Amino acid sequence: MRVLLLHNPKAGRENHSREGLMRLFACHGHTVIYRDIKSDEIEPADAAEVDCVAIAGGDGTVGKVLRALIDVDRPFTILPLGTANNMARSLKLPLGAGDTVCCVDEAKEKRLDVGIARGPWGSRLFFEAVGIGALAEMIQTGNSAKLSPEDKQHFGDQAPQRFVQDAPAQDWQVRVDGEEVPGEMIFFEALNMPITGPNLPLGPSGCFDDGLLSLAVLRPDGRDSFLSWLAGSRDRSSTGLERLTAKRVDLVWPRGALRIDDDLPKTPEEPRRVAIELAPQKLRLRVPKTNGDV
Repeated sequence: MRVLLLHNPKAGRENHSREGLMRLFACHGHTVIYRDIKSDEIEPADAAEVDCVAIAGGDGTVGKVLRALIDVDRPFTILPLGTANNMARSLKLPLGAGDTVCCVDEAKEKRLDVGIARGPWGSRLFFEAVGIGALAEMIQTGNSAKLSPEDKQHFGDQAPQRFVQDAPAQDWQVRVDGEEVPGEMIFFEALNMPITGPNLPLGPSGCFDDGLLSLAVLRPDGRDSFLSWLAGSRDRSSTGLERLTAKRVDLVWPRGALRIDDDLPKTPEEPRRVAIELAPQKLRLRVPKTNGDV
């Protein structure tokens, strides 16, 4: 199999060199075109020449590559090398690069939903979530701090409690499939993947290919329950949230942070409207056959 390997050598904490990754693919009989996304352009023409595109990095790398190549009709596979690896965890993919490479040629193909958010920034594809409120403020703070992988892990473990505890409740004028969702909220998240942020399972398992957005809303009366969940084991389903599904969300963004995956558009000077729905494109992803849960 011919593989385009798009690699972020700075992702995560472990040593994953160009040579080591290329050796993994070669050992399983694959021909590799290598690109370092920190120094090389992501070229659709490169993807058109191969059978599969392998993305080696964290969630930021995965999102960057998918946005650049979403219109190229090729399947992707993910080698999760980042700190959170939310997409890989949501899809229950192997978290070791070697486990993915050894079965990529025998993998089955899935077609996954892709989100699109429209607002003052124009249009932007997303793969995890669009959110406003406490979690978006937390991600903005973490991004501004330019943390090391070790500090980023610590921040992700500790910061959600502080931001959820301190966040004011706000009314963002949300409409879900044309119906108003009244009342104040601490955060509002429109999810395409069940796991987002610092490994927070806010959505239902398997919500990435059902043709719907999963909505997670934290209101003031659910704050204590959600904080108790954050303080315990985050492997279990999150509590305190109001959950909905939608084909389209419209909201008014008055101020504060709004995030599209880990991207944070500039806060508007006056309230602006934001529309969130699923994009017409579907993502082709190769999933190892050893994974029976996806």
